[in-house]
Amino acid sequence: MKNTSRREFGYIRRLKTGKYQASYKVEKKTIYGPHSFQTRTEAKQWLAQQNNPLSRIELEQIEDKKTQDWTFYDCAVRYLELKTSGSGKHLSSSYAAKCMQHLNGSLNEFAALLLTDITKFRVEEWWAESMRLGKITSRSNAYRFLKAVLNKAIEDEVLVSKNPCRIKGAGSASSGVPIYTPSRKDLQKLVSVSPVAFGAYAALSFTALLRFEEASCLTLGDLTKPSDDPHGRFRVSVTKSVSRVNGVFILGPTKSEAGRRETFIPMVFNDVIEAHIASLKSSEPSDLLFPSPKAGTYMHNSVIQKQLHRFRKKSGLNQPGFTLHGLRRGGATAYSEVGSTLGEVKELLGDSSSAAALRYVRTTSRKHSLSNLLFEDSVSASEYFPSAV
Repeated sequence: MKNTSRREFGYIRRLKTGKYQASYKVEKKTIYGPHSFQTRTEAKQWLAQQNNPLSRIELEQIEDKKTQDWTFYDCAVRYLELKTSGSGKHLSSSYAAKCMQHLNGSLNEFAALLLTDITKFRVEEWWAESMRLGKITSRSNAYRFLKAVLNKAIEDEVLVSKNPCRIKGAGSASSGVPIYTPSRKDLQKLVSVSPVAFGAYAALSFTALLRFEEASCLTLGDLTKPSDDPHGRFRVSVTKSVSRVNGVFILGPTKSEAGRRETFIPMVFNDVIEAHIASLKSSEPSDLLFPSPKAGTYMHNSVIQKQLHRFRKKSGLNQPGFTLHGLRRGGATAYSEVGSTLGEVKELLGDSSSAAALRYVRTTSRKHSLSNLLFEDSVSASEYFPSAV
C-alpha cells in the first residue's frame, strides 16, 4: 500500500506515527505543512487553504507593473488578496473561490482587458447578453464583483475615471422565478412524512433559521437541553460554518460575528429530534448531528436538496420555488407573524444588518386578516408553537 496519495493539488503522506504530512510544490520547491496532522481530512483542509489562486508571487508581479498596464484580472487578484471586511478580517476562502469562478466564467471576457478599455457601453452590452441568456441571478452576483473590483481600483488611484458599472438594479436583479415561503403548517406536514433524520434537519433549519453551512456542521454538543429551561426545549448553539472549496470541506467561523447565536427549538419537535439522535451510531459531543449517510463526513448540499424534493412531493407540497433555503426564510416569516420585531428576527437569523434580515421576512396569507387583528389582543406565539415561549 502506498503511503503517498496524489491529489489535484499537493500531496498527503501517512507517517509511521499514524499522522499525516501535507506538501505541495511551487517552482520545483516543496513546501511542507507547518506540522503533521492528526487526520487526513485536516491535511486536505490545509492543502485547500494553500491552493489559493491569489499567490503572493503573482501579487508582487502585479504590483511591479505600471498602473496603466493593469488588467481587470490584475485588479481582481489584488482585490481578493487585500480586501478585508468591516471588522478587518480577510475575505473567506469560500467567497474568494466563488469570485474566481466569476472571473474565469462569466467575467472572463473582461479578464485580459486593460482597465481603461472597460467602458460603460461594454458593461451594458455584457449585461444585455446576460438578460438574453436568462442567467440573471448568477450574472447579478458577477456584476457586483465587477463593480466592487473597479471601485477598489478607483480608491487606489489605479483607475481615475468613473466606474463603468452604472446599470441600475443590476446588482440586485432576480430571474423572476417564484420563491415559495413555507408556513408553519407546511413544516409540520413535511416533518410528518419524513424520516427522523430529514425531519429533524427541516425542523432545526426552520425554527433556528439556519443556513445550510451552519446546519451541516452542527455537532451533538451544539444541541443541549438546559436544566433551567421550564419548557424542556432543545437549545442550538451556532458557532461555526463549513464551506466546500475545490472539493474539500473547510470548517471555519460563522459568516459574521452576528452569526454566533443561540436559539431554542419549540418543544413540539422534541420527539423527532430525540429519535434522530437515538438513530445515530455514536453519541460523542464532537460527532456531527447530520453526517453524510455514506461517508460519515459533512453532508453535501445536493444530498439534502434531493431529500427535500422527495419528501415535499410525498407531503403534497408541490409549490414551485420551495427550496432548502426557503426553510430559513419561512422561519423568519413565522417569527414575524407571532410578534417578533425586526431586531429580534435579525438576531435569530444571525445577520449583521436589518436590510439583510428584511430580505427573509415575507408576507403570507395572514396579511388578509390583519385588519381583524388591529384592535384585538396581540397574538401569542403559543398559538402556533405550543410551549415555544
